[in-house]
Amino acid sequence: MVNTHPNVRPENADYLQTKNAKLGHRLPLEADVREGGPIRFYHSDQPWGELSNFSRHAVFIADRVWPTVEHYYQAQKFAGTVHEETIRRCATPTQAKREATALQAERTRGDWAEVKEAVMLRGLRAKFLQHPDLAQRLLSSGARRLVEHTSNDAYWGDAGDGTGQNRLGHLLMQVRAELGALAPH
Repeated sequence: MVNTHPNVRPENADYLQTKNAKLGHRLPLEADVREGGPIRFYHSDQPWGELSNFSRHAVFIADRVWPTVEHYYQAQKFAGTVHEETIRRCATPTQAKREATALQAERTRGDWAEVKEAVMLRGLRAKFLQHPDLAQRLLSSGARRLVEHTSNDAYWGDAGDGTGQNRLGHLLMQVRAELGALAPH
């Protein structure tokens, strides 16, 4: 895939952010340029995209390989059913999400609201523990706030305008702290 995200020099960041906002553009310019500022991520092919559940990093959980954290998360809505395996076998994380959404209305497990964050956390821990390069990348974010920047999700993301709960970002920061505690000092 070609990365079309602009490379922004730090000295141009403020100007470009202002232009970005005035013109109504949705370019995530600040992801890599504001030292100490938040890291915004969403698409897996853009800077910090490896934080996305859609990044192509397989995880081994419960004696099975899941192509992405998104596959694992969506499939757990149907744990113990034939749909769990159907979703695991989807070709892409987008397809896994669509499949789960199509089944969701009538078949999602009854305790999903109570367990969904634990399921996500398990997937994220597996991803970063099983891929040392990703663990290093996550640790390299330091103490910066991690934000899933999307107008499509006010629960897992920031709703595109900062009003969302950003639960994915919070869980990633939790995993980062756990990894930091494990790292040799």
